[in-house]
Amino acid sequence: MNTLQKINIFAIVIFLFVNLVPFILSDRFSIYVASRSLLWAVVALQWGILLGHAGIFSFGNLFFFGIGGYVAGIVAMQGYNPILCLMAGSLLAMFSGLGIGRLTLKLKGIYMAIFTFLIQEATRHIVQLEQLSPWTGGPIGLQNIPKIRIVGIEEIYTQYLIMLTLFLVTVPVSYIIVRGKYGLLFRALRDSEDFASILGVNIYRIRLLVFSLSALFTGLAGAMFALTSGGFTDEMLSISLSIDVLFMLIVGGMSTFYGPLAGAFLMTFITENFRAYLIGELAILRVVIISITIPAILRFFNRGLVGQLEFYLTERERAKRFKLTTP
Repeated sequence: MNTLQKINIFAIVIFLFVNLVPFILSDRFSIYVASRSLLWAVVALQWGILLGHAGIFSFGNLFFFGIGGYVAGIVAMQGYNPILCLMAGSLLAMFSGLGIGRLTLKLKGIYMAIFTFLIQEATRHIVQLEQLSPWTGGPIGLQNIPKIRIVGIEEIYTQYLIMLTLFLVTVPVSYIIVRGKYGLLFRALRDSEDFASILGVNIYRIRLLVFSLSALFTGLAGAMFALTSGGFTDEMLSISLSIDVLFMLIVGGMSTFYGPLAGAFLMTFITENFRAYLIGELAILRVVIISITIPAILRFFNRGLVGQLEFYLTERERAKRFKLTTP
């Protein structure tokens, strides 16, 4: 059994454990945390594919989450079918990704990071405008969005099932892409654009493809969030939320496939529990504890949790091969 197979089996076991335990314990709060973990795992994974695999320094990926959420929420409040709302939110996010990609993907490094961040921040201020409040809700955001309901199933379980569906659709598709031919092209561009261009790779086209796919899945996540939570505000475009997702990537290991997923599950568990139990004046402890936890993890796992595990297994396998080939 090679390293990749071991990582895949380990990831499946952890996924089953995280998702089955809340139901075994019949704990509604744990089910809520699990559903939120699934949501942010999808968002973190799409951002991780851009940063860690394709080397695209986009720091405005929550812009697509916001587009998906606002569009799906607005369409739902007009009385349209939830499926149509999800399609509208995700597709408009994808087309926004195409448009922004055409503007930004020829920029490099810090210039692209700044430009994409400014687009997200500008959008956050635009949706607050009083002139747009009949559509976006202004500073208070969209309220009373019709939620997706499944007959005979409680709301908390419906929310979980929807997020699980989102996860089970986007993660395998992303895995196939990253582990396939396009994944090799993404990493080739990340490691050396000059070498990739010599081999005949159309750099701009490949980058536009991965950027658009990331926008599509992130927009779908935003649309599902809006239709399960019943509200959507400009907080979903805030810099603090972007930093939270970035922490998920760093803690898990952004250059690995499972790193963003592991980081999202761990950080969501920590933050949601702290948010629930540390209230009032104790709420400041949440920031302090998280600020201590992240450097502590990176002190011992400088490649992230999954990155360090992959490195350990790879080196162990290499050492075994060396012993077998040594006379």
